[in-house]
Amino acid sequence: MMETGNTLSPGEKKEILRMKRRRYEISEELRGAKPTDLFDTNGTAAAVPPGKEDINEKKRRICEDMVSHIITDPAGSDPEFEKLISANSQMSSICSLEMDKFRSTYKTTYKAFETGKDDSVRRLFYKRQAVFYHARWMLELKPVDNNMAKIITTFMRLEPDTIDDGLILNKVSGFTLPIEKEEIPISDLKDPDEVYRLAEEVAEYFYSHPYQFESQCLLSVISGTEQLGEIRSKAHAILRWIDATSLVDSFADLDNEELKKRCDLWVMADAIYKISSSVIEFLYDCKDLTVGEASVILSKRLPKMSYSAIILRSGDILRHILEERGHR
Repeated sequence: MMETGNTLSPGEKKEILRMKRRRYEISEELRGAKPTDLFDTNGTAAAVPPGKEDINEKKRRICEDMVSHIITDPAGSDPEFEKLISANSQMSSICSLEMDKFRSTYKTTYKAFETGKDDSVRRLFYKRQAVFYHARWMLELKPVDNNMAKIITTFMRLEPDTIDDGLILNKVSGFTLPIEKEEIPISDLKDPDEVYRLAEEVAEYFYSHPYQFESQCLLSVISGTEQLGEIRSKAHAILRWIDATSLVDSFADLDNEELKKRCDLWVMADAIYKISSSVIEFLYDCKDLTVGEASVILSKRLPKMSYSAIILRSGDILRHILEERGHR
């Protein structure tokens, strides 16, 4: 007997197949994945393997730019850490020795980078982030995720409580899903100043939410992401606008300063678009999984979510694209 009932439309069938395929991919990821160790045997953040080209100087410049925008205090302090201290003044007084040590760690990690003794922005950011989460655990009793706990134990004897691996990810305190935004039509971006205004908004978000784009841990990608969908939409609009303008003959007539400005915007927007897409995809893929399962998947995806690594590849891709279009 034939089954009766509503017939699915081609679009509905396609969506069902897409969901089944995605569930299989996630299941395969969990079955075959081993958590990527973020740290080497000395407890330092594992570096992303460089390409064949010697990129040390380029990487250094990128890291310097990131640090100068994110760590704006010459003393190397962290505004979020100081805000945490202020909000918990009584406990901060009780734990004053530990808080002073945390401040010292902020300063020494920044100075190590500034003086050239440590040029790994990933290592620097992971340690600074660990200080914040450890302080928050001490002052507010909020547990940390297992990856962050590993870093904390490399420089602190007091091991923090960790989030239960069996807890469903969307039940973790602070979990948020980004609000999806529609594409910004290129026709709305006829004026370059409008594009540059979007770029300033994207850059400001990046510099004020660095741990969504670099040296991520589970907690840094599941909370405070409400605006990430909007940022992705703006970054994609910038990409599409500059890509379109590079196809017209007048692009070759731009002066060097304007050309460099557009190329820099392209590279930044490309990296932010790719990473924000990865974070959003992770959140929707893993929201109903356990913390343990989600941590395995995040660890496997992290190498593709590093701003300092992606921006290098984005620059190479842009150079090839421009050469193919006759721009040197």
